[in-house]
Amino acid sequence: MFRDFLIEYQKAAGNNPSIGFKDSLFNILNYENNQKLTGGCTGFGCGAAFNFVSLLPDGEVHACRKFPSYIGNMHEKHLKDIYHSS
Repeated sequence: MFRDFLIEYQKAAGNNPSIGFKDSLFNILNYENNQKLTGGCTGFGCGAAFNFVSLLPDGEVHACRKFPSYIGNMHEKHLKDIYHSS
């Protein structure tokens, strides 16, 4: 069923420029069609805390918007310091 969903999604993307492909789960179809495989949600593995962070209304900064991944709070440190911290 998931494979069928991916096929339908690809068809819909052909008619809608707003639909993109950023998930490595499309590698199932890429492999079957001898196409280049991608990695992770950013195309090069997960970019959480490397390419982006998520800022919540209460000042909390998380590495990822999809799950709790607290890395600091803007009420305690500047975003630049949080982003460049270990």
